[in-house]
Amino acid sequence: MKLLFSVCFCVVMLGCSSKSKNQGVVLPMAPGSPAMAQMQQGAVPVKGTDLNDNESDMLNLPEDMNDRVTMWIEYFQGRGRPNMQRYLSRSSRYLARMKEILKSHGLPEDLVYIALIESGFNSKAHSSAQAVGYWQFIRGTGRRYGLEQNYYIDERRDFEASTEAAAKYLKALYNLFGSWYLAIASYNVGENRIKRMVMKHYTRSFWELAANKHLPRETINYVPKFLAARLIAKHPQKYGFENIDWRAPLDFKEVELNNKGVNLRTMAKHLGVSYEVLRDLNPSFKRGIIPKRKQVVKMRVPSHIVDSKVEVALGKSLSKVTLNMASGADRTYRIRRGDTLSHIARRFNTSIRSLRSANNLRRRSVLYPGKKIIIPGGRSSQKRQQAQVSDLKNGEKSYVVREGDNLYTIAKRFNVSLSKIKSRNQLGRRSLLNIGKVLIIPAAK
Repeated sequence: MKLLFSVCFCVVMLGCSSKSKNQGVVLPMAPGSPAMAQMQQGAVPVKGTDLNDNESDMLNLPEDMNDRVTMWIEYFQGRGRPNMQRYLSRSSRYLARMKEILKSHGLPEDLVYIALIESGFNSKAHSSAQAVGYWQFIRGTGRRYGLEQNYYIDERRDFEASTEAAAKYLKALYNLFGSWYLAIASYNVGENRIKRMVMKHYTRSFWELAANKHLPRETINYVPKFLAARLIAKHPQKYGFENIDWRAPLDFKEVELNNKGVNLRTMAKHLGVSYEVLRDLNPSFKRGIIPKRKQVVKMRVPSHIVDSKVEVALGKSLSKVTLNMASGADRTYRIRRGDTLSHIARRFNTSIRSLRSANNLRRRSVLYPGKKIIIPGGRSSQKRQQAQVSDLKNGEKSYVVREGDNLYTIAKRFNVSLSKIKSRNQLGRRSLLNIGKVLIIPAAK
């Protein structure tokens, strides 16, 4: 029996990200197994109970113990032990703040352990589906729930912003299904997939959908995996995790940056702390730079540093990099062989000075093929576009090129010939149609 269990268990999903390609199988609980013994001894809530541990943070979040949950408990106690130990050690940095955010949205605090199985509380976690951060948001879902993403900033990596977004998403999922199990499953596979299965099979029971294999194997394992991780994280000693090197909770205060940019490496140097400390407090600024912008931006610094020292360090660490969100035209470009700043500036209707400022480039900085740089949507470009638009004739319209556009689709959309658009905008056969470029659309037929 043990040999059969070991062989079958090898195909169980190993990755913690809900967006990974790994998938698992469901096995019955092995007689005499550690999980079975712990359940019999009363260390684990039995099936049918809700708040068996009498903790208020589990209100409305059901608890089940069954074969699938015990399978994952045994996995984390065995092959998955090194990962679980690392995740638990890291979790103590974020749990208090993340639970506070979930509670502020009226959600069960123990939903925080979704972040444990998604990323192991790692801001740099990245899946094959391009999901990023503590809560593993893909780009579209992240933007839907207010997470800023651009060349300099990715709020999916921020422990507060991403938790706020996850709380809103989970609340919406629960309001949709009225079931935490289905809400959690939807977080893994998407609400539309779960909604189709619920309507097709006339049931709101996650366990019924799982038993009949109406869900992907990864999702069938996802809810039990969450329940197992939650039990171990809340009662680690009961499950054999006694020597965890718990890390200290993040301790910081916020500094408001009003129309100021900051180089975090320089800031760390003048504060007398390592760059890693400042980076971990501000993980959303993925290039070590907080760009200058009109909106107020908050930077986190260690709370033990006195305000006067912070002010002095700030004055010595200002960055000239500007994030012009108003233009909406900032984008990246991968340098090709033979490119120069002059060539790139002409190509994207910007200036060499703007390119250097946006990318923190010096006169001797080397542009090597493959390197990505940001193309700013600066004022000079805007002025040229405004001058172009002001030259419109009767019946003409202006149009800003978007991602995925080409001249054919634009011509079809406005019922205008390709030749007229090319002629009116002085476009040749090799002219580039860059995102953010303003075209004048001749009057329709």
